[in-house]
Amino acid sequence: MKLFRRVFLIVILIVAGLWIRATFFPNPESAIRKRLTEIARNASTAPGEGNITGTAHAWRLANCFTTNAEFKIEWPEGRMEETLDRNELIRYINGLRFGAGRSSRIEFLDPTIAFSEDKKISTVEATLRATIPADKNFIVQEIKIIFIKVGRDWLIQRVETLKTLASL
Repeated sequence: MKLFRRVFLIVILIVAGLWIRATFFPNPESAIRKRLTEIARNASTAPGEGNITGTAHAWRLANCFTTNAEFKIEWPEGRMEETLDRNELIRYINGLRFGAGRSSRIEFLDPTIAFSEDKKISTVEATLRATIPADKNFIVQEIKIIFIKVGRDWLIQRVETLKTLASL
């Protein structure tokens, strides 16, 4: 009986140790994937979303970026090549959220994650899909996101669209 208790206690301690390690010290790839999920959740809008909720999502989304994030984005109607601080980013996100006046769902499909030698910089290439329920079509764009590690967080330093064969 004593042997069973000891083995049971050791198993519980091992499981608790693994849970603590996975929760508080995740590997970089899973931390990046978790950040992408958080970004998609905060960039999406729900039908009838209020101003306070929308602003809270914009604030959370802006906190996923470094203090001066770079954007090099091209779309059929124009392009944006700017560096924005967090306050400008919150205003920009709120303008997009409240200007559209409808719900949307953002997803990152098939992210490919690569790291620098020192594991302080990560490059993510993914397909961004925006679904707007009122439209039959959805928006699909290949993007490249550069993350840098700041403390324990992975923050976005740069976002740019990639040219694909379909867009050439």
